[in-house]
Amino acid sequence: MVPVLSQATASVCSGGSPPPHSDRVAAALLTAEKAARREKQGYTMDHLIGSWRLCWISGTRRTQQQAGPLLGAGRYL
Repeated sequence: MVPVLSQATASVCSGGSPPPHSDRVAAALLTAEKAARREKQGYTMDHLIGSWRLCWISGTRRTQQQAGPLLGAGRYL
């Protein structure tokens, strides 16, 4: 999970490595989300303050169905 997300971050931020396939990113994000819910991790606003950049989108299942192959499992911006 973490290596896939780290690779995705590195590819977007530095552009030095190729990004992992969207299917792998989606699976890693779902795993991370489930783990956070299971561990009941909480974040305060102080944890979230900073510079953010949207690099990858997946959409809802309905959006994925409507977009079809254009969006697939996700898409790098």
